[in-house]
Amino acid sequence: MFGDTATVCAAGNGHVEFVRYLAEQFKERRADVNARNARGETALLKAAANGHVDVVECLAGFGENYLTKCAADVSAADKYGSTAVMLASCRGHVDTVRYLDEHGACVSGVDKYGDTALMWAAGGGHTDVIRHLANSNTNVNVIDKTGDTALMWAAKRGHVDPVRYLAGQCGADVNISNIYGGTALMKAALNGHTGFVQYLAGQCCADVNSTDRDGDTALMLAAERGHLEIVKYLAEAGGANVNTKNTNGITALMWAAERGYLEIVSCLAERRGTDLNSTDKGGSTALMKAVTNERVHVVQCLIRQRNVDVNARNNRGETAFRLAYTRGYQETQRILTPFLSSSPASRILISMMKEV
Repeated sequence: MFGDTATVCAAGNGHVEFVRYLAEQFKERRADVNARNARGETALLKAAANGHVDVVECLAGFGENYLTKCAADVSAADKYGSTAVMLASCRGHVDTVRYLDEHGACVSGVDKYGDTALMWAAGGGHTDVIRHLANSNTNVNVIDKTGDTALMWAAKRGHVDPVRYLAGQCGADVNISNIYGGTALMKAALNGHTGFVQYLAGQCCADVNSTDRDGDTALMLAAERGHLEIVKYLAEAGGANVNTKNTNGITALMWAAERGYLEIVSCLAERRGTDLNSTDKGGSTALMKAVTNERVHVVQCLIRQRNVDVNARNNRGETAFRLAYTRGYQETQRILTPFLSSSPASRILISMMKEV
């Protein structure tokens, strides 16, 4: 289907004797062991991707045994720019990576996306491959086209051992930011990897208050996604600023209130120093966001806090009660009514609600 030759098929499936047989049968015809299929894959690439190191040895050593110009190219790449080293690294085939490295393959090359073998190994959680590549003088801080490092690849996917090795043993920079302003800590926080967040912030001195291009911190990203343990750690032990606002004026508390994460709202609201009445660019508070999204339990939690201003108004002059009333959220109206001010506007709203 992809234009595979018999050699490519045999190599991909690890049939080393058949690969050797084909090589011997066609050596006099100068058979091209570097022939490619429609995806640009050679027999060596297929063998490396599947960890068939004996086939790789057979193909790479063909020139030594027969004609040098017929030897498989250990640095060949497919149409995506992926080399045998990259494909083997992605799958964790350390023996194949080691053999290719020892026989002249480039271990620090990049594909068309700027990805390296080290990144693929980190993303796959293959610490043994990472160790070999790092010992081969691979730059651990090299970035792909989006600015991500190998450390970020590992942090995003939750592979703790690669993170510890790259940061602890290889000196990888934990505060590098990609083109979106994201760091390894942010990726770990966003994806709920609590242990990684604790390691990066606690032992590697990762900047917990660094912001991405939207102004979000690791704490905000964790709050937005509902990762309670990460929020607790960053807010309490990690030293994160809980009142930081992103480019839209949204805080971690607002994110949690909007999404309805009650435990996170409670954690942040009850923490000393949290500004419960902070407003976004539209003048909305965390309470207003909870009301707008009909997060009843969050509303109940927030109005129990001593310093919450239930009668605050947004840029359109709307209070939390008004927002509930115009949306027909009767349960929320009932909860808020005892906390309303005695202003004429509030009395009118209450009377209108009773008439309904």
